[in-house]
Amino acid sequence: METHSQVLDKLRSAFRSGITVPEAFRQTQLKQLMSLMTENEEQILDALKKDLAKPKFESIIAEVDIVINELHFTIANLNSWMQPEYVSKNLATKLDECFVRREPLGVVLIIGPWNYPLQLLLSPLIAAIAAGNCALIKPSEVSAATDALVAELIPKYMSQDCYAVVRGAAEETKALLTNRFDHIFYTGSQAVARHILRAAADHLTPVTLELGGKCPCLIYGKVNINYAARRLAWSKFFNTGQSCVAPDFLVCSKATRDALLPALRQTLEDFYSKEPESSSDLPRIVSPRHWTRLMELFKRSKGKVVMGGESNEEDKYIGG
Repeated sequence: METHSQVLDKLRSAFRSGITVPEAFRQTQLKQLMSLMTENEEQILDALKKDLAKPKFESIIAEVDIVINELHFTIANLNSWMQPEYVSKNLATKLDECFVRREPLGVVLIIGPWNYPLQLLLSPLIAAIAAGNCALIKPSEVSAATDALVAELIPKYMSQDCYAVVRGAAEETKALLTNRFDHIFYTGSQAVARHILRAAADHLTPVTLELGGKCPCLIYGKVNINYAARRLAWSKFFNTGQSCVAPDFLVCSKATRDALLPALRQTLEDFYSKEPESSSDLPRIVSPRHWTRLMELFKRSKGKVVMGGESNEEDKYIGG
């Protein structure tokens, strides 16, 4: 098995050869990624089912179609993006040809999260390919089935000289970050992001971070309570709330709260039946460790449980 430095040396050698610069190469790789998505849809859905018990509907719209749509958009616009962008001239540059030409950076590292383990891994890859970079891809080990599938499929469809997959947990990622990259994409927690920024600082590597946060939901004024309940429930229970933009708390008047609670109760029954634990439309918490963490937070809460709250450790289930 190749070491991280050996894999990086191969990628950097490929980049320096200029192979990724022509539009034809970039288009070919984007179309290969499209083939990976369309030809392996059932395997992708199965992996997401194993990792998060994602129903087909959620997997298609949030993982598969969103990547395919981004590929279509990128393939259609790549040529125009690669053209020089001409800028205005001043007196000193009146006789010059002045334009901005965007150049690829080199070898980029993409570290993906576990909550949308395919979409948030491949979307940065699409951008890296379109920009003419080589890429080292690190899926999340927490979503193990998707991790294994990505490691299997990327070498089959993509240029093995220009794109590679590395696997592992925290220690392997820490070791990986001792190497120099030309850009790092990371989606995940603020705690891990701090380690990435410190490692990147040693090499002055630019970093793109997409991190989680707390998302309030405001219901104010005259609203249709039933519509509000359905929209709130959909956005919160999609992926079982394991989304960085899932509502975390609600701000409303007492009157709105009193009207909303029965509407929410009915909405959840409509969505997931009277026995949500047996519903195939409700995903699960990604791992026993994450389930335990959430239950500990739940136990420390001083709030009043007005619906849900039941749990099943073996099934990684927490009722809403």
